[in-house]
Amino acid sequence: MKLQHNQTCIFLLIFILQKQIIGQVIVDMKYGFCDCEELETDYECLINSKCKFENGKCKPLPCESLSDPDRSGICIFAKNQGCVFDYQEETCTDFKGCSFYNFKSHHECSFYLPSNCYYDSELQRCEDQSQLPNCSELLLSQCFHGKEGLCVVKDGKCQEFTKCEDVAGNDIRCIEAGLACQTSENYPCENMIGGCQYATQTTCFEASVRINSYESYLCKEKTPLQLDCIDWDPANETLETCLIESFGTHHWKNNKCEKCQPGKPNTSIQLEIAIILLSLTF
Repeated sequence: MKLQHNQTCIFLLIFILQKQIIGQVIVDMKYGFCDCEELETDYECLINSKCKFENGKCKPLPCESLSDPDRSGICIFAKNQGCVFDYQEETCTDFKGCSFYNFKSHHECSFYLPSNCYYDSELQRCEDQSQLPNCSELLLSQCFHGKEGLCVVKDGKCQEFTKCEDVAGNDIRCIEAGLACQTSENYPCENMIGGCQYATQTTCFEASVRINSYESYLCKEKTPLQLDCIDWDPANETLETCLIESFGTHHWKNNKCEKCQPGKPNTSIQLEIAIILLSLTF
């Protein structure tokens, strides 16, 4: 019985490690962009407009300097540095709080701001999502946004919105779910979760992992003339292509294209599970 238990743990461990090595590449498209300090080559630092190469090291530029016309669009990739693009002033500034910015949708509030913000339709402004109760604690009449993100009434109770088909194709939740769902006027909201085969011609660089998440599968076009989207493979990249082709989520390290770990230690939940499984086998 002990041997069978050990074999099961080992098989699970192998499965987890295989997913990390040969599985689809999953990145956080809100917080997963490389910190400047992670870039070890002057080449990657110099092509990353939110950084500067100084005294042999790559360092972040202050938010206000990202307002320069030649750095247009870079501010959105500097959320890890606490930067946000103020569309009213057309400047890149330090984040001042969810309600300070004049965004008009859940997607804008949650994606463009470097914090967990949501759009309050009654107040008509962004608010701090972490202050909300869980979906399960909301009244059915107020079941829309909770601490988890989007909520939906299902089986007579309010719960987290996890399946696109649980709402109509023209429901606002279907729209706010972003790439995870596809809207429709006459049919239920269509699922777009599952991998790069769900990516479209216009979004062939990423496919959503789940609703209420900024995690995406990195994708690429099969060939320039074919619109089929396939999994992006870091093993195919070089020093010159790694940072660009990964949309700033990977960098060149140890002579290969590796995933960045911005603002946190180089650990993962998969590694923790692997350690637990190993301990159970002995």
